[in-house]
Amino acid sequence: MNELEFERYQPEIVPDFHESNEAMEVKEWNEAEGFNMQPDVRHDIPGVEPAFVYGNAYEVADSLDDNQGDNSYNAEGNCGLVSTSNVLTLCGIEADEERITGEAIENQLCNYSPFLPPESRGGVNDTQIIELFKLNGVEATAFPAKSEEGSCEAVARYVEEGHGVAIGINAGYAWQSLAGVNDGSANHEITVTGTVRDEAGRLQGFIVCDSGLIGEDSSARFMSLETMEDAYEDVPGASAVVTNEALRAC
Repeated sequence: MNELEFERYQPEIVPDFHESNEAMEVKEWNEAEGFNMQPDVRHDIPGVEPAFVYGNAYEVADSLDDNQGDNSYNAEGNCGLVSTSNVLTLCGIEADEERITGEAIENQLCNYSPFLPPESRGGVNDTQIIELFKLNGVEATAFPAKSEEGSCEAVARYVEEGHGVAIGINAGYAWQSLAGVNDGSANHEITVTGTVRDEAGRLQGFIVCDSGLIGEDSSARFMSLETMEDAYEDVPGASAVVTNEALRAC
């Protein structure tokens, strides 16, 4: 594909989010504030050469939290809360793990008791994540991974258009760890920050921030489309929580 042909490729529009003038105004604000809808051409993505990365994934990595459990509440099972914090950060809202974890505990929007082991503290479901977003002025909707609105292709469009996206996955399938598979259902939450396409515009994978890979730099980690399908789209209970408007400021 030559340069002119590539310039003609644009992410598809999701009508539900982009019919109104208000949505278009948000898009213009995003572009003005620094959300870059143009791809970053890279040569370090396994199996994709060259790779066109959408979503500012590498630029924003240093601003995101990829180390859950770093809070004064000794809540180590708070991957969903950290993902909530990361999405809000992408939307230009100051919301670190400490504040969001405390807010969730105060409003009974997470699984928490001082008598629980640390790894069992801080768990959330989609409804609780949506409520936490709402407390911070952001409206969001959850889509099952097996639905058209929650599919990998749909998630890619949301990210490319500037929506904040957190998804529930099976951690074992995601990172090839038998210990993390458990019963095979969704058991972990991550933030999707970018998409990876080949020069023909075909979706090849995603860039994600995973707070559960303790000790590893996982603020901008590549997940192939095949792995995403195994760990997300084909997993019982998996879902995507997506901001209703394209609010990403970076």
